Amino acid sequence: MGGDCETLLSDILHVNQSNLAAVCARARQQTLQHCIHLPDQPDLLRASSNSVCRSSVVLMRRCQPALLQGWTPVNVRGDGNCMFRVISFAVYGTEDHHSSLRLYAALEIANHHYFYDREVSGCHPLFRQMDLMAPSFMDLLRDVATLSSACCIGAP
Repeated sequence: MGGDCETLLSDILHVNQSNLAAVCARARQQTLQHCIHLPDQPDLLRASSNSVCRSSVVLMRRCQPALLQGWTPVNVRGDGNCMFRVISFAVYGTEDHHSSLRLYAALEIANHHYFYDREVSGCHPLFRQMDLMAPSFMDLLRDVATLSSACCIGAP
């Protein structure tokens, strides 16, 4: 599954405004044909393989002890995919689905450019705020489609 996701992410990574719709349509179709999907239930047996992050526990005990009643901070692999790894772990009990989640995020952005493109009047208000440095639509899409790449919106 990872190889298929990586191929589709690479296709999305190399889009431009003129071929965006065609590439996204092909990626959607291939996603369905290759059955790139996420599991319905978490892999609870594998969930224990991530170790508890002791430094986070110490910090949380000092600053937000109530959070430790319902949550346990764990270590995830820090390879630039950590946001998608942490979401995968939180939802599915394993980091293994990070590339599928990245692919779906890239498809979401590509298929709904009007929501993420600050040059479009109907985009999300977050992207239009002058006190934030939001990436251009194509930069955001490329950041999300690039494995081991962080996506960020910064303040000037």
